[in-house]
Amino acid sequence: MSISHQTTKFMKLKVLFLILISSVFTANSQPPDLIVLPVRNNTIFFEIFGSAGYLYNVSYDRIIKSHGRSKFTMAIGTQILPNDDFNKINTVSITPQINFLYGIQHHLEIGTGYIYDFISKEQGFSFRLGYRYQKRIGGFFFKAGFTPLLLKDVLSNKYSLSPWAGLAIGWSF
Repeated sequence: MSISHQTTKFMKLKVLFLILISSVFTANSQPPDLIVLPVRNNTIFFEIFGSAGYLYNVSYDRIIKSHGRSKFTMAIGTQILPNDDFNKINTVSITPQINFLYGIQHHLEIGTGYIYDFISKEQGFSFRLGYRYQKRIGGFFFKAGFTPLLLKDVLSNKYSLSPWAGLAIGWSF
């Protein structure tokens, strides 16, 4: 009787061990479409036209809040253009921006920004409605959008609205 009692006790321990091991693996496994990948929050990009209101803009963008498909980003960009035949005055500008994104890899992008030129003292606001391609895991970045500008004329002190658009490529990390 003692051998069968030990055998029964041993079998119970084996079953308990198997249940514990299987529950650990079951609790930690998820279907492939539910695995959460780390988000690469930082992006550096080069934009033609767009939010700067001039020829180009080099910007740094960071996702500051992310929840599901919704994200908020803040960006800061700059450009320097020397005085030449195309550009009648020197330009050194800064363009802080805030954007709302909706999507996972392909995003709707809605945003606004401020434009300030340190040399000419021109200033204004940019708006953005566009498409943004940015993978969660980082890598290649692309965006295109309609970016109308509300610019203040330094001489007349009046604002004018101008249709504008931009195209950007960069890298998320």
